[in-house]
Amino acid sequence: AAEGEGHVYASCVIQGETYSGDAQIAVLGEPPPPEIIVTVHPWMATVPVGGERQFHAMAREGWFHPIPVDEWTWSVEPDSLGTISDSGLFIAAVPGEGNVYASCVIEGVTYTGDADLRVMGGPPPGGTISGTVVDEAGDPIVDACVRAFGGGWWHPHVTHTNDNGEYEIAGLPEGTYILRAWAFGYIGEYWDDELCWMNADEIECTGPGFEFTANFELAECPGGPYLIAGTIRDNESNAIGDGFAFAKGSDNRMYFAAADPDGNFAIQVPAGEYQVWAEFPEFDVQWYDHAPTIGQATTVDVGFLSSVNVIEFGLIPVSTGTEEPGTAAAITEYNLNAPYPNPFNPTTTLSYTLANQATVTLVVYDMLGREVATLVNDTQNAGSYRVTFDASHLSSGTYFVRLNAANTDFIRKITLIK
Repeated sequence: AAEGEGHVYASCVIQGETYSGDAQIAVLGEPPPPEIIVTVHPWMATVPVGGERQFHAMAREGWFHPIPVDEWTWSVEPDSLGTISDSGLFIAAVPGEGNVYASCVIEGVTYTGDADLRVMGGPPPGGTISGTVVDEAGDPIVDACVRAFGGGWWHPHVTHTNDNGEYEIAGLPEGTYILRAWAFGYIGEYWDDELCWMNADEIECTGPGFEFTANFELAECPGGPYLIAGTIRDNESNAIGDGFAFAKGSDNRMYFAAADPDGNFAIQVPAGEYQVWAEFPEFDVQWYDHAPTIGQATTVDVGFLSSVNVIEFGLIPVSTGTEEPGTAAAITEYNLNAPYPNPFNPTTTLSYTLANQATVTLVVYDMLGREVATLVNDTQNAGSYRVTFDASHLSSGTYFVRLNAANTDFIRKITLIK
């Protein structure tokens, strides 16, 4: 009836008890303008004095719908770092740090994106990994992202392919690396032809003078009219940008999406049933519904009136988990970590740490203080632990988790929404 913001409330009575829920609502006078995002690749670049680097820009409505742009305006700040052409080719002049900017005009509004830039006084120290990224027909894939995980130093170890599908990652210090590539419209993978980082072939860089060639051939990603969308975060609710999300149909066809910097992803699929999982280096692979193995995963049914429209992943680092050997000495405090996800339906993961051996109880209570579940009642050694709480038998509402260890209580609030 009128513009404004508020809430919609729904209440019901079940066995004499009243239960309520709410949703936010905004009534707008006119449709909001589209959210247009400009990205510049590579988003971090290291260029030696006298060297060249080709930059590319893309405009998208949200993170998933590219918008054609006829003309880009490029600039460098500070401009003393070098020059950049109308096509985005940067030529480095003097050492320093700054940014590359790309701007475009869409329906009379100017949109701008930027990338970090570092110009070095000479060739970056370390080894080099280079190669090509092509499709299954052998044609080059332009602006594919290639990233090396491992090593140290400032270099971000990430780059993008040029118009010939070629890439080069220079300045790699001595160490072990795994390499992966992905591009919009293709299924991302690790070198050599692996979907999971745990199975990727390692590249042993010996430092300055090391050169290695790693080529990728990416399969096209089929699409569909439906979305499997959600977020990829860690168990502390930090977004995992560029996390990989996969969906495998009952016909064994693979579908894929990479997360944006905020951890959001959207996989385009036809109607059907799918096994869905997410992964990122140094984290355990996680299947839908926070399952640690494919055998425990819940199948996602996608189609008209599908009950699943948002999937939340909370990846757990491989260095944590159920009492990792050798890590107990590093834990110096008792703590009950933030549950994830929260709110949840119907399961959430509860993780905690013990500084020393202790008698532990982990109990869930309702709003009236009644015990609804005892998850742990045992003596445990120092270490990290995680427990899955399944509330499928409980009603929507607010509950409290209480951890008692070493005569100390820790309490967290959780919300079940069905």
